[in-house]
Amino acid sequence: MKKFTLFIFTFTFCLLTTGFGAMKWLNFNQALSRAQTEKKFVMVDFYADWCGYCKKMEKTTFLNPQVKKMLDKFFVTAKIDTDNSQEVITYEGEQYSVDEFMGSLKLRGLPTVAFLDKKGKFITLIPSYIPPETFLKILKYIQDECHSNQVSFQDYLAGKKKCTAKK
Repeated sequence: MKKFTLFIFTFTFCLLTTGFGAMKWLNFNQALSRAQTEKKFVMVDFYADWCGYCKKMEKTTFLNPQVKKMLDKFFVTAKIDTDNSQEVITYEGEQYSVDEFMGSLKLRGLPTVAFLDKKGKFITLIPSYIPPETFLKILKYIQDECHSNQVSFQDYLAGKKKCTAKK
């Protein structure tokens, strides 16, 4: 019995320390509402179950401990399954199917990550797989509100311009 108890304790400890289940994915509508209440940015992952690079983003980028920490602190995260024909997305008073919403954003490939500001306005869409190291830089760029201060991502990375968050 002691061995079984020790096994359960060790297993639970490992799950908790690796952050198993720590990503808090909401649907788009829930994320927008929560972000406005909590005054956080929104990060939306457009994905499909058949998409290999979507799975790679999930395993390597979104489960990276530093990425998870930053997302939890400054962002509300949402997932949109691009194959879900039943989901209704409400944005700026309009209702969309997933296909209609993707069309309105001119989204064509997967994975794609979208960022919205604290008021729910789109900042940018980034198509393709993004490694954790690059994703962290993007999160910091968004969190520092560089986009609001007309600082390009290239200038930000090169250290040519400082980002000072607008108050």
